[in-house]
This record gives sequence, C-alpha cells and structure tokens, in this order.
Amino acid sequence: MSYTSDELVQSVKVRAAIPTSQQTFTTADFLQLADEELDSKVIPLMFALRQEYYVTYEDYAITDPNQERWEMPERGIGNNLRDLIYSPSNPITANSTLWSVDRVEPDQVWTRNVNSTFRDVQFYLQDNFVYLVRRAQITGGTLRMVFHERPNRLIQVSSCAQVTTPGSTVQTVSNIPSSWTAGTVLDLIKGKSPYRPKQRELVIDSIDRDLNTVTLTTDISDDDDNSVATSDYLCPTGFTCIPRVPIEVSPWLAQLVAVKCLEALRDAQGAQLAQAKAAELENSLGRILSPRVRGEPRKIVSTNMFYNWRGGR
Repeated sequence: MSYTSDELVQSVKVRAAIPTSQQTFTTADFLQLADEELDSKVIPLMFALRQEYYVTYEDYAITDPNQERWEMPERGIGNNLRDLIYSPSNPITANSTLWSVDRVEPDQVWTRNVNSTFRDVQFYLQDNFVYLVRRAQITGGTLRMVFHERPNRLIQVSSCAQVTTPGSTVQTVSNIPSSWTAGTVLDLIKGKSPYRPKQRELVIDSIDRDLNTVTLTTDISDDDDNSVATSDYLCPTGFTCIPRVPIEVSPWLAQLVAVKCLEALRDAQGAQLAQAKAAELENSLGRILSPRVRGEPRKIVSTNMFYNWRGGR
C-alpha cells in the first residue's frame, strides 16, 4: 500500500472542505505546502524522537594524502552529520574495521580527547566542509559521512512512471510523462514503505512510447535491496510522488496542509478547529513512532571505544 501525492491532495481537500472545482489552489500549491510542512513540522518531530529516521551515508575514498577537506553531503538535512566514520579499508566491506572519528574545534587540534576513540584521525567543521586532521601515516582509507537525508520534493503521480515489469536497463512502466526524453535524469523510488530513494541520478538512454518502456544507461536490477521491483516509481531526480514518511504520519501531514489552506482562505474558525485536530494527531504519533524496537531497551555504549558500525542506505 502506498499513499501517493495525489491521495494526499485529495485528503487535504476533504479535511478543509475545499471543492474540487475551486480555482484558489492548484495541485502544485498543495504539494508546495506539504513540502513546507514536512520541513517545518514533520521532520523536526521525527528528529526529536531520535529513532534514526532518514539516516544514510556516503563514502569518500582517501586517495590524496594532501587532501584536507571534503564537502558535506548536499542532501543532508540542515547540512548536518550524524557521525563521521573512518576505515583503513577502501572500499569498506562487511569485514572492514570502522572507527568513530572525534570532532575537535579548529583551535584545539591535537590538544583534546586524551581518551580519543581513534587519535590518529580527528576532524573539525568549517562552513559546510569536513576538515580531516590525521597523522602522517594515515594516507589512505575511506571516510563515511553518516547523515539524515533530506526527503525528495513532492510531485504529481502523472509526472512519474510506475514500474510494471522490472528489467536490467529496460523498464516497462505504466505511463511515460511527455516531458521525458533521452538524457532525462531520474530517481528510483521504492513503491512500498518506507518509500525511500533506492537509486539516484539514473539517465534515460531511450524511450519507446508504443511499448511503454524506458531504457536506462545503468543496470538497476542487481543491487541487493536497492534493485528495481514491481510498483517502484521512476521520478524526476530530486522528486517523489510518495511522501517519505511512515503511512501513519500521512493523515497528520494532510491535516497540517489543511490548516494552511484554511488560514489562506481567512477561515479563522475552520483553521482553529483544524489545528486542534492536527495537535491531536501529532500527540498520537509520538506513541506510534517511538520506540521503533519495543521488545528491546536501548543500551548506552561509550563512544570512546572501537566499534563496528553498520549503516543503512
């Protein structure tokens, strides 16, 4: 089951009693409001729960012993890092040794962290760059930047294509948007919860509108749980037709957008009632979304120790 952007818009109209034939809001308006409510309310709530929602990583090979800085991932929410990991391996494999890298202030390099996790490598931040401070013998390896990934912006289902028959490079889809041509760049979005991007920046090689097939320049059928599957969506890169939230969050998101619509219509009483309902939904979500593992209490582990970290994509 998926809760698409089209269903979100329909839910907003019902909640705010907005006629289908109205001219005040376009579908793009509804989706822009939904993006704004995701950024300002939904994501901060999920952050506050500290349950590792949206956590992913990117690996950066250390190939130049003189390189001192790496730019933080552009998709990081708030331009923040969840953690910085160093491994002497390149690439990182299931058996690689991983170390959590200590952060220091620029004016305290090598002067703190006597009991550091790994004193041969430390880092500090400057603007949106990670500056690595390392011993002379550290000339290679991999940096893993762990971060909370910003969800894609919302777009109508008609602007995307749902995969009906997955293949290696050739994908049979439900429809092909008229704006797509060879060279169009797409993201592959998981069609089932949690609706995450499986693969990004896939380039169209060719299109057959008679057969409803899209041929990509990349094989997307052999990447473990990131492989293409029936019901996945191909969407313009940076966009998705399914809000990247747990299904249980979708009614709250729709209610938040309804509040904004009623405020725009100067319906103060309606907005007040809608806001009260939104608060009620928000309160119930805290009991659903956290903790994510209910049968096992979280254990507090010292970060000043070697550990084997396994991230998710």
